Amino acid sequence: MEVGFNYKAAFSRNIGWVTEHEQETLSSKRVAIAGAGGVGGEHLVTLSRLGIQKFNISDFDEFEIHNFNRQAGAFMSAIGRAKCEVMAEVVKDINPNADVIRFDDGINASNVDEFLKDVDIYVDSLDFFAIDARILLFKKCEEKNIPVVTAAPIGMGCAFLCFIPGQMSFEKYFRFNDCKSDTERYAKFMVGLAPALGAASNLILNPFWGLMSDRLDRRKLMIISQSVMGLAILVLGILVINDMVQVWHVLILSVIQRMGMSLQRT
Repeated sequence: MEVGFNYKAAFSRNIGWVTEHEQETLSSKRVAIAGAGGVGGEHLVTLSRLGIQKFNISDFDEFEIHNFNRQAGAFMSAIGRAKCEVMAEVVKDINPNADVIRFDDGINASNVDEFLKDVDIYVDSLDFFAIDARILLFKKCEEKNIPVVTAAPIGMGCAFLCFIPGQMSFEKYFRFNDCKSDTERYAKFMVGLAPALGAASNLILNPFWGLMSDRLDRRKLMIISQSVMGLAILVLGILVINDMVQVWHVLILSVIQRMGMSLQRT
């Protein structure tokens, strides 16, 4: 039986986590995501299922078979196809009414303004080593008063960084202008993502960790699912709540609740 798409019905199970008014607000917001691979693809799908239906996405890469272990759009049918093209189709398959604007050549100085046009929030999903593109995007977001969220996977954990208009900027936090080499910038970026190296205990260095899961603390494994959920909460908070104190309160409560549920199951 053919079923037509209905926005309210499709995302009705979000109600309770968000109100009907908040869901309606999310439906009108536009999110920019640079990177459509292992990080950006997951963020794009998650935010689509949150009910956001306007996206600007960018990635110059194509899907390859070695992407299969971690990327949302990696399928046999996607090999050799542009990541943006595939992920736009995934979003449209979730919500046929979605408006997805693609930037298949990546982001550079000539198209960054168009990429951020009418955007309410930018979700950073660039490759770790794409420092120049990241600096360009964060600087433009600061100029345009666009909030930025980074949800960076670090080992078995995740680092959340929020740069809100009028508060500490990306450059003031990382101080890339003081760096004399790319190596120094990479080091600063890594330390900035985990300033206390609090994620170090979550790193699994043994290449055969998958075969030795009985040695792992299950609470560490649970953190994997927190990164995508945490990203959704931060985006929701910035776009709807517009109060960072409340955003962090919601995030902390959600993580504590999910940790309790996971530990009960173990």
